Amino acid sequence: MTIKKDGTYTFTLIITIIMPVIAIIVLGINFYIFKPKNNHVDTSEIKNYVINNVDYLTEITKQLLEAEDNDEYPSTYENESEIPEGIDADKLFKDLWVHYIYVCTDAKDMEDIVEIKLRNKAGKYNCSIYYSPSGKLLDHGRPKEGNTFEVEEPRYKFRTEKICDNWYYSEEYRW
Repeated sequence: MTIKKDGTYTFTLIITIIMPVIAIIVLGINFYIFKPKNNHVDTSEIKNYVINNVDYLTEITKQLLEAEDNDEYPSTYENESEIPEGIDADKLFKDLWVHYIYVCTDAKDMEDIVEIKLRNKAGKYNCSIYYSPSGKLLDHGRPKEGNTFEVEEPRYKFRTEKICDNWYYSEEYRW
């Protein structure tokens, strides 16, 4: 930094110190005003959606279970065009931020399930709603007793709870 004989700072001070400070302030204000929208799934909204659309959702999931070819591998549908013909799942994909739909029948040591995985929180978190034809709470396809189930281990947490008859909400954290 150079100082003039009269004691004022030169142009160097402005460029090296003041301009970066102004840039940081402007960027901070822009980030605050235009910060990216949080893509967190609101649990209460999802539960209300299921309750308000239970007949539609149940019909779709029953059709998906009937269409399942019962081969060795479960079916996964990532968009409407992959859904078997005759099943109108457009509303589902439009209403919810669906990542994929997982359909599993006749798997060894597991209950039948249609899981609708939702695009959601960043990081290693995911959540879904699922239909259990048996009406049982499921821990990754394995039946559990009660209306809620939770397991917490180092670097992992899984929780599922009943929304209404045969419909459940689940969330999973890995870190």
